[in-house]
Amino acid sequence: MTERSIAMETKQPPPDMDIEKTFNEFVEDFGGELVSKIFQGRGTRPDNADYFFYKRTMVAELKCLKKNYFNDKEVGEKLTVLMNRWWKEGLLRQEHIQGGRFQTDNLPRQCALEVDKVFGISIKKAVEKANKQIKETKKYFGIPNAKGLLIIANDGNYSIDLEFIRHILGNILQSMYTSIDSYIFFTPNMRAYTSQIDTQFHIWVSGRCRPSSNAVERDLLDEIQQGWTFFLERKTGETVTQFHIQDRNTMDTIKWVR
Repeated sequence: MTERSIAMETKQPPPDMDIEKTFNEFVEDFGGELVSKIFQGRGTRPDNADYFFYKRTMVAELKCLKKNYFNDKEVGEKLTVLMNRWWKEGLLRQEHIQGGRFQTDNLPRQCALEVDKVFGISIKKAVEKANKQIKETKKYFGIPNAKGLLIIANDGNYSIDLEFIRHILGNILQSMYTSIDSYIFFTPNMRAYTSQIDTQFHIWVSGRCRPSSNAVERDLLDEIQQGWTFFLERKTGETVTQFHIQDRNTMDTIKWVR
């Protein structure tokens, strides 16, 4: 994937927003369309995507990741089994444990790949569904050449860090789900930090899924990001400062504020 990372900082932390409701407001303010409104009063409808942008040349679907898998009993049991095996095999050591749990960002690669499989199932399901919704929407409206945009909002899933989501999306979007051409990942209710920036911030990452995709143009992805920033400034009354992060090493140091 090719991508651009942006950190956005507000003077005062905004209260937790209803992401779907707020993003719907933004889309209409931005000049996009809510597909659900188009279908109001109609009978049979496809398993549709959420939005049209740029006069229906772009079909977008929003997915919110809310479940924190570290607090999920079933996932916890799977991770316990993995941890016990790693201890026996000498792969997991004391420096990998903080606060009674292992840290996903400093595990040996073999262990990290196994964790990816556990945490990645729900993300893969969300991406798979989004791909179907975008595909069906393009088919229903007769716009096969429209670009497909997946929008993922992390809304409290602290088990998924920036490096993890980039890794998962990079793996599954490069080879599968070809109705999705580009993606946006953002964290409107979650703050992050890094030693490279002296303030906490929200994350916005966007890019194309694979070299062969009918990708959303970079300037259009930037327009959506800027539109969201201006919308938040009007809605909250706070100035949003943007930090453009291009350095991979800096991105690798980003952690969640809990």
